[in-house]
Amino acid sequence: MSKDITQEFQSHLNSSIRRFSSGATRDTSLNKPSYSGYLDSRVIERFGQYMLKHQTQSDGSLRPPDNWKKGIPLDVYFDSLFRHFVELWKMHEYCREYAGDNLEEVLCAIMFNTMGYLSEILKAKNALQMETPSSGTQQAPGD
Repeated sequence: MSKDITQEFQSHLNSSIRRFSSGATRDTSLNKPSYSGYLDSRVIERFGQYMLKHQTQSDGSLRPPDNWKKGIPLDVYFDSLFRHFVELWKMHEYCREYAGDNLEEVLCAIMFNTMGYLSEILKAKNALQMETPSSGTQQAPGD
């Protein structure tokens, strides 16, 4: 952690409200996710390049960037994830120094399939939570 982040974190432990020199106040960020701390901007940028490259389908047509959110069966994600994992495994064991950009492609493919699989799990979980226990009908979000 940088010195500023460490000092800010320590000040959060001592107060439930942040007070700025301007007079503005904000709740502490304690117990809130720090996405910029959890993720690496270089990895996100490289993943975006991977996704842009793969927007072009084998027939040359372009799919929307969020096409995968329409839903892909878990078995499809799993099979693809496992194929790419085996590629990574072979690179790791036998040709790490020669893998180069292909290693990045494989890691991005693993990220895509992992996130897609998790997205499907979370969608199903959310759908179950939206059903009322008694009638089986769906509730509106926030009800």
